[in-house]
Amino acid sequence: MQGMKACLICQGSEDQVSLMRVPAQVNDGPNGDFLICSGCSELLGADKVMTLVNAAALSGEWHPTQFLPLAGSEESFGSHHDANAEADDEASPRSVDVTLARGSFTDTAAFERFLGQSLAALLLGQYRKGTGQVTLFTSLTSEGEEGYRFRALLGD
Repeated sequence: MQGMKACLICQGSEDQVSLMRVPAQVNDGPNGDFLICSGCSELLGADKVMTLVNAAALSGEWHPTQFLPLAGSEESFGSHHDANAEADDEASPRSVDVTLARGSFTDTAAFERFLGQSLAALLLGQYRKGTGQVTLFTSLTSEGEEGYRFRALLGD
């Protein structure tokens, strides 16, 4: 059946509508959403789910039934994208990935403005689409001497 998809974690088949979508980029391949059932999400929590999603994306150990490519990408996970879909993606981004200098945290007001502007673009895009509720995953990791890497991803 076309509507049946599988949870990335427990691999249980469910109707696509009942699965939570967690955005990810698969290596240098397609952007899209991994599918997670509500049971796994509740049992493991958001942090563990994101760890597993990132591990699956990096390792490539997932099945196409556990992944929804972004609108406009081919079902075979090719690199061709529809120009209209790319314009829609630019109008409403689903992620932020920025490297921050080590000194970025000394001026808290500037850092607050950065966070507000970065997250506002993500949330405003979802608001314009009519999305009533979203899950926002964020991380801040050390990148050694280069500073810190800030990431924010939207989940549906």
